[in-house]
Amino acid sequence: MKRVASSTHQPSAYRVSARNHLDAAAAQVLRDQVARLCRNGFRALPLPNLFAKVDGLYLYRPSANGYIDTIVIRSADCAVAARVRDRFDPADPLPEDAALWSTSGELDSVVDKVFGDLRDERDRRGAMRHSGHLGIQQS
Repeated sequence: MKRVASSTHQPSAYRVSARNHLDAAAAQVLRDQVARLCRNGFRALPLPNLFAKVDGLYLYRPSANGYIDTIVIRSADCAVAARVRDRFDPADPLPEDAALWSTSGELDSVVDKVFGDLRDERDRRGAMRHSGHLGIQQS
């Protein structure tokens, strides 16, 4: 069995760089979108492959009403996002009903969908707060 040297990585070690299989434009899209997500509260974790290399990223952040927004990025062409319940049951580690919504596709469109849904949710909550008569706020 081959031993792989381990090292401690700081979060900056997970920066996405232009890897051999990405052209310069795709690598820039990847860096820009990951930076955008991190600026907006997402935390990033590496997704290792079988060859001790980082092959993607897993990003997450707590969301409203007991949910977590999650994004798995494999490349600029392949990303999956979902809003899942913020609970884990070891007896049912992969529940079918955990996702409130999910989307997949190219990274740009997936990230735009995530932020579009967040904007829509804030607009709905704001409209509900200001829809009461006599200035009564609803929460």
